[in-house]
Amino acid sequence: MVPRIQGYPFKRVPKVAFMFLTRGPLPLLPLWERFFEGHEDFFSIYVHTLPGFILNVSPYSVFFGRQIPSQKVSWGDISLADAEKRLLANALLDFSNERFVLISESCIPVYNFQTVYKYLIESVHSFVESYDDPSRYGRGRYSRRMGPNIRLHQWRKGSQWFEVKRALAIEIISDYRYYDLFRRYCHPSCYPDEHYIPTYLNIFHPYLNANRTVTWVDWSLGGPHPASFGRENITEGFIQNIRNNGTECWYNSLRTPICYLFARKFRPSALEPLLNISSKGPIDGKESDDTIKVPRNEVYDYQPGPPNTSSDFILNESDEKSDNNAFGSEQGSPQLHVAPSGSNVGTESPGPHEEPESSDSDSKPSEEAASAERGGGEASSSAREEFTPYFTHISSGTQGNMCKKLNDFRAAHVMGAGYEIHVPDLDDT
Repeated sequence: MVPRIQGYPFKRVPKVAFMFLTRGPLPLLPLWERFFEGHEDFFSIYVHTLPGFILNVSPYSVFFGRQIPSQKVSWGDISLADAEKRLLANALLDFSNERFVLISESCIPVYNFQTVYKYLIESVHSFVESYDDPSRYGRGRYSRRMGPNIRLHQWRKGSQWFEVKRALAIEIISDYRYYDLFRRYCHPSCYPDEHYIPTYLNIFHPYLNANRTVTWVDWSLGGPHPASFGRENITEGFIQNIRNNGTECWYNSLRTPICYLFARKFRPSALEPLLNISSKGPIDGKESDDTIKVPRNEVYDYQPGPPNTSSDFILNESDEKSDNNAFGSEQGSPQLHVAPSGSNVGTESPGPHEEPESSDSDSKPSEEAASAERGGGEASSSAREEFTPYFTHISSGTQGNMCKKLNDFRAAHVMGAGYEIHVPDLDDT
C-alpha cells in the first residue's frame, strides 16, 4: 500500500530513484558509482535482474544490496511492464523518493549528479515519450478488442525508458484494468513496453507529462536497433554533441537546449574511455547552480537546491486534433515536445520494436505485418468515471501504523536485511 499523504511527519528531502532494468551484470557500474559519489542523501538505487542472478559488488558500493525480488522477463510481452511495475512498487515504499527514472545497463549519464537532480526534482512534468504514430508500427498495433476503454485515437507509442514523479508512479502501479487489456491483447507485433504507459498517461494524465524522454538514443542509421557505441566512439566532443545536439524542448514553460540527461546504447568497451573523460572534470570548465535556468516551482514543501559537493563529473553535465497536440490531449494544452531537428537522432524507434537490454532472450522474432483491425470513434465518456484507483487517502491517525507495517514488510521481504528504511519516528505520529 502507498498512502497518498499530503504532508510528512518528518523532514523530507526528496530523492531520485534510479531503477536499473537489466539481464544481469552492469558493465558500466564504475561510471555510475562515480556519478553517485558524494550524493548519498539524494538518491536511491533499485536493480531488477533475471531471477537467480547475484550482483557481485563490493560491500562499500552504492549498488550493494540493491537488488529487488525479480521474475523472468521475456522480450516483447507483458513481463517487461511487470518488471517496470515491480521496480516502481519497491521504490515507492521509500517515502523520500519523489522522482523515478528507468535505466538500462547500456545507459550513461551525460551531466553530473547535481544537474540531473535539479532538472528532475524541479520539473513540474514527468518525462514519458508519448506520441501518435499513424504507421503500422504505431496505430497498426492497436486491437479493437481494447475498446471501449481504449480507443484508436487514444493509442500512443513511446520509449520504454521513462521518468515519472511520485503521483504518476502511484497511478501506474495502481492500475489493473488497462494493464489487463494489454496483457490480453497486446502481443508481438504489439509491444506493451512501448505502448502501455504512454497510452495510459495520455488517457488520464496528459497535462502531467512533457511527452518526451530524457534518454538520448541514435536511430539515424535506420533498422530495428539503435546505434551502439564502443571505445572507438568515445571522445569529449562526442559527449558534447549529445548535450548540444541542435534540438530544443520545453521545460517548465521555458525553452531549453538541455533535453537529455542520459544516453544509450553504450557497449562495455566504452567504460575505460568514459572513466578517463570523467576524471578530467566538466567539459566547459565549471558546473554551477544555474546550469539549468528554470523558474522556482512550489510543488514541494522542501525546496531543494543541487547537492553541495566539490567533485565534478563530466558526463553528468489521424484521428483527432491530438495529432498535433504534444500532450496527446484534445483540449489544446501547451505543446511540450522536442523541436524537429531533421533527423532521428535522439528519438525513439520509428520502426520495428527494439529488443530491450532487459530481455532474457537473445533472438528477436520477426516483425509481423500489422493485422490489428483499426477501430475509431469518439472516446468513451465513461472511461474516467469507471477508473477507480486501488489506493485511497488515509487519515493521519493511521499513518504511524502504516509506516510500521511498511517498515516491517520492507525489512523482511523487499530489500533484505540491513537496509535502512526512511520512515517517520513512530513515537512522534
